[in-house]
Amino acid sequence: MNIYFRVDSSLEIGSGHMMRCLALAEALREKGAKASFICRDLPGNLCSLIEKRGFMLYHLPFNHKIPEDKKKSVVKHAGWLGVSWEIDAIETRAILINETAQTDWLIVDHYALDRQWENNIRPYVKKIMIIDDLAGKLPEAFPGPAAELSRRRTIILAAGRTISERTETF
Repeated sequence: MNIYFRVDSSLEIGSGHMMRCLALAEALREKGAKASFICRDLPGNLCSLIEKRGFMLYHLPFNHKIPEDKKKSVVKHAGWLGVSWEIDAIETRAILINETAQTDWLIVDHYALDRQWENNIRPYVKKIMIIDDLAGKLPEAFPGPAAELSRRRTIILAAGRTISERTETF
């Protein structure tokens, strides 16, 4: 199983997302999965820890300026990305496209990446798993009909296999 993590860490974001993804990657590796990381090279990142733990790391550059018209995003934490979601999607896609093995899972743990980003990446991966610990994120990140806002797709992984896949209503 070929798995990619799209997660960042920085002085502003902190390290919780990265540590959570590293723990999951290590558990998946123990079950035979190949885990790789795609991370933006933000100031104060923990990318060296990924490499020290033996995972492949793809660096996204931190040298873009967010255009003024993109600064007003519906996603509250969009500034933490360091670029517009469109640039991030283009750069992430470039990595996924160059992968020789098909990407089975893309696990995303990032407050700034929303449904627009996900829809842009979806054709290049079999499945996407979103880790979201902000209950308040849904109305901002996933605009749409009110009924859609109250539903979430839940995928439970164990031993590198999908154990349960369902839509839950809050």
